[in-house]
Amino acid sequence: LSEYSDRAPDFERAVALAKGALERRPGDPSIMDTLAWAYYRQGDYSQARDLLEKASEAAPDMMIFKYHLGMVLYQSGDRDAARVQLGKALAGDEPFIGRDIAEATLKELS
Repeated sequence: LSEYSDRAPDFERAVALAKGALERRPGDPSIMDTLAWAYYRQGDYSQARDLLEKASEAAPDMMIFKYHLGMVLYQSGDRDAARVQLGKALAGDEPFIGRDIAEATLKELS
């Protein structure tokens, strides 16, 4: 819902579903990332950042978490931190949804 839609009601539903999942599996980094991305799509960068920092710390090898955190930082105006996170996300060859956006954003930040 939060990845492929541009509709606010879908983002609200994504937040509600992810919150429920996180209640059932607290601390699960994938669910934290999902909830954070739904918050990001709603423009709630503060809540997204908190969750993504925790998810990235819990699963440091998940490049998509670093991409998501980089985009939240970018939208929040923290360009230096965004550059670091996006660089980490793109350091390997791991494919992930949004890789092209990460590349374009990092290029803009360079």
